[in-house]
Amino acid sequence: LHRIHLVPLLLSLPQPLLLQKSKPKEKSAGEKDKGNLQQEIASIVKLALKVPYKKKKITKEEYKNIMKQVVSKVYESRHVRRGDPLRPDKITEMVAVYIKQSKHHKS
Repeated sequence: LHRIHLVPLLLSLPQPLLLQKSKPKEKSAGEKDKGNLQQEIASIVKLALKVPYKKKKITKEEYKNIMKQVVSKVYESRHVRRGDPLRPDKITEMVAVYIKQSKHHKS
């Protein structure tokens, strides 16, 4: 087809089709690992929160808040972004601090 014949064809297409790219954008290496890394962090945090939750030292809301805060804090830390391995002992310590803070805010 010649270019002249393509113009009417392109103009007849719905706007969203004109704006779509031919190939989906590939994710960078960091984006591919984001979900996996966050899941790995979350599994460590879950283990640390399991006992206090079962012993009713924290509520369901506190559990959810601590989970969100710790996962995002660890994920955004410069060590994780730099590629250092996760340190479950340090993450568990961080969870303990957040639990103490939640108890302090209760009183």
